[in-house]
This record gives sequence, C-alpha cells and structure tokens, in this order.
Amino acid sequence: MLASSQMLSLVLLLASSPAILAAAGGGDDDQGLIHIRLYVHETLAGPNATVTPFSASSFGANSSFGGYGVVDDELRVSRDRSSQLLGRFQVRRQHVLSVEGPLLGSKRVNERPVVGGTGKFRLARGYSLTETLGKTSPKTDVFLFDVFVLMHNGKH
Repeated sequence: MLASSQMLSLVLLLASSPAILAAAGGGDDDQGLIHIRLYVHETLAGPNATVTPFSASSFGANSSFGGYGVVDDELRVSRDRSSQLLGRFQVRRQHVLSVEGPLLGSKRVNERPVVGGTGKFRLARGYSLTETLGKTSPKTDVFLFDVFVLMHNGKH
C-alpha cells in the first residue's frame, strides 16, 4: 500500500489550487469540509513503469509484499487512463499486513488520518480513504483516493 504521510502532503498541496480541486471532483461545504477525489494510475512494468523496487520481496518473484520501492505515479481525474492528468504522486512504498488478532489480513479500503498542513491547510484535520480499484491493464493498477478535510476558519 502507498505510504500515507507523503500521499496526504501531496493531496493537500494539490487541493490548494481551485482549478485542481474542481478537476479532481473536490469541493467544500458551509462548514469548511473539503472533499477531494483523485485516481492514481500505477504502471508496474515496462518502459513506462512508475514503480521502481529497491529491495525485493522475501516471498519470491511473484510477490511484492515485504519489498520496498519508490513510486512516481500519475494523478488523474478518473479511472480512465486518457482522463486529464492532474499531477504526479511521488512516494516511498511499503506494505503492512496483520498476521494475528482482530486485524488479520488486508482490507480493500484503507483509512488514514489527515493532520495539519501548510498555508490554508494549517490546522486542517480529516481522513482519507484509499481503495484499490484493480487493473486497467495487466501492468497497470488504479487506486481511488477520497480525502475529506475540515478546514480551520480561525485567524492565524
């Protein structure tokens, strides 16, 4: 799964632009809650790969679990690869999986906190939901990022 702190920093940076917010399906309500929806397109192999592993999985060539890598994915308006390119998503990749207890296994939707930011996002708070949508081709994965941020409307 994608690293959370870098993802949220990028999403909040993108959200600071009204044009990006509109293109990404974002908006706000009377309470200062902003919803940003972005699609991350990740190419796993080939000449246009957006993932570069730097530590292999100990589970063999057919698994990426346990490995580390860097990502330079495309942020788009929709699941369609030909939709408007909004920017790039650059992170370090790592995987987390529970092997015992009530959190056994992985979930299709992951939730992460949003805490603070810079500029108009100072003191912002909220959460993000990341869902793996699947493959658009044998070498491309798509993730949906829904970010909900409550803005601080006080004076700084």
